[in-house]
Amino acid sequence: MIQFKSSIFILLIVFLFSSCDSTQTNRTCTDIFAISTMTVANQENEHPVESVQIVVKDQTTGQELGICEDGTCSNQEIEPGEYIIFHDGYRDDILPAGKKLTVRGTKGDAINFTREYFFGSDGCHIKKIAGPDTVFVSIGN
Repeated sequence: MIQFKSSIFILLIVFLFSSCDSTQTNRTCTDIFAISTMTVANQENEHPVESVQIVVKDQTTGQELGICEDGTCSNQEIEPGEYIIFHDGYRDDILPAGKKLTVRGTKGDAINFTREYFFGSDGCHIKKIAGPDTVFVSIGN
């Protein structure tokens, strides 16, 4: 009887230690596709500004990111004047220290701005850590 109890105890310990994996987390990810947006608005009346050309660059590599150019954002609903600047498609590219991005917006000669953003990840989705939600621009008459 003592040998049987010892065997069960040893099997239990072996099971507990074999189920521990330091690379696993106790995280449950959702199936949502997280996006991060910025809004461009007229500083005089706060109306959204549409048709702004947005270019997003990785500050570390200097590489221009083709945000949504491959159709990954086609089912995302955004408001007028709102622009997707980062999304979960880049989650695996985020280093533990985070990812710095430069966002440049232009619209003819009337609008030209640059803003910096910083992103992290919780392992499931991107998270904006720093950067403005809204960029206010002056539109000359």
